[in-house]
Amino acid sequence: MSKHRDVIIGRAVTDADFRKRLLADPAATLEAEGFEADPELVEAIRKVDPAAAESALATLGVSADRKAAT
Repeated sequence: MSKHRDVIIGRAVTDADFRKRLLADPAATLEAEGFEADPELVEAIRKVDPAAAESALATLGVSADRKAAT
């Protein structure tokens, strides 16, 4: 799996726009952001239910419209 997996997951948690794009089209989003679209990681991301991800983050107090700090 991608050596940047933890960075990608962290960004998906903290950046709602990235998370939405990542869940909608993992390979294209990873490549557009300069990450390797490792097939194993892309397949794992495709298995994530976006509604379940948002629900889990809401439980943790992460807003769906939160943007990453720049």
